[in-house]
Amino acid sequence: MRGNGKAISAGDGIAIDKLLAPSDAILFHSYPGGTGGTAIAESIYGLHNRFGRLTMTWLPKSFESSVDFSDFGFATAGRSYRYYQEQQQQQEEDGGSASKALFSFGEGMSFSDHALSAMALPVMPSSSGCELAYDVAVNTTAGVKAGDVVVMAFLVPESVAGLAPGTPLPKRQLVAAQRVTKQEDGSAEMLLTLDPAAVQLTDLDGSRALRAGSYTVVFSSGVASGEITLPLRIPATGCN
Repeated sequence: MRGNGKAISAGDGIAIDKLLAPSDAILFHSYPGGTGGTAIAESIYGLHNRFGRLTMTWLPKSFESSVDFSDFGFATAGRSYRYYQEQQQQQEEDGGSASKALFSFGEGMSFSDHALSAMALPVMPSSSGCELAYDVAVNTTAGVKAGDVVVMAFLVPESVAGLAPGTPLPKRQLVAAQRVTKQEDGSAEMLLTLDPAAVQLTDLDGSRALRAGSYTVVFSSGVASGEITLPLRIPATGCN
């Protein structure tokens, strides 16, 4: 870690708006335990290249005044990574004070830059529904070749049939994730299988089902600029 870096050890996400501008890097450890100090030191000195990804969206301080905390609706209050951006945009259109998330769910960096490529495999029927699988390749384009890489697949509903009018669609939802150790040349390959239950969408009455329609599958290693997308069409007839 070079320049003006910060190491933060905490439990959950915290409002660190004022730390962003003067910081070149932020190393966050969540519930580090008794060996947390050693892990932080090894990270700072580059003794390993194995980092996680955020398990929650870090919201700005203004979120406190931009939502009604008595409203427990995920979509109406813009809670979680699935709906926050939508809520933030609406607040700004209505003249509210909400701001963009400081860091989004799934974000995170390492000592490497990665390029992703993905190919959809044939859809296979299974006992639990349609099994969607993707062959994902990772190449290190800059930085340290050795180490781990985390790849996540997010489902983005575009045009979906069968939902009750007014049902909010998530901005994106995590449907698969995998960590692999890269080879000596900095490359890695993995098979990401999407659990049929993870691809289901929730209706207003709380029922979940696989909905026919058009989707986008977004593949990410934790940096938005390196994300790639593939289209996904789920027909009304199911897997075929």
